[in-house]
Amino acid sequence: MDKRPDPTPANRNVPDAPSPTAPASGIRAVAAPLPRRLHGLQPLSDDTVHLLTSIREAGLDVPVLAERFPHVLNGLSIVWDTPAAALKTLGELMADRRGDRRGYPEDALAELLALRRYLVTRIVGTETP
Repeated sequence: MDKRPDPTPANRNVPDAPSPTAPASGIRAVAAPLPRRLHGLQPLSDDTVHLLTSIREAGLDVPVLAERFPHVLNGLSIVWDTPAAALKTLGELMADRRGDRRGYPEDALAELLALRRYLVTRIVGTETP
């Protein structure tokens, strides 16, 4: 049998936890990063349902965004009636300015581009190339 000394002997001086009123010792605990939000579980807002209805009537459907990225449509529906803000939001959704995004799958990106084209057409009144 191995006779190693106990790594935590009973007579070892272990400092007590600081009291809530004690001054900080300069050591800070770092929490583990929080998991990413599960956007897919977010329901479509009433404004988003209204947006989807109006674009469907115009012949545009975005089922991938509605099913897999409802948070994107919810955010877009908030600014949809302000064309400049909607274009800015679409641009921010499609460009990775933080450098750590994975990007959208092709089908979702195609729907975002179709939404942008539809919005531009609605603003200027003609189809853009």
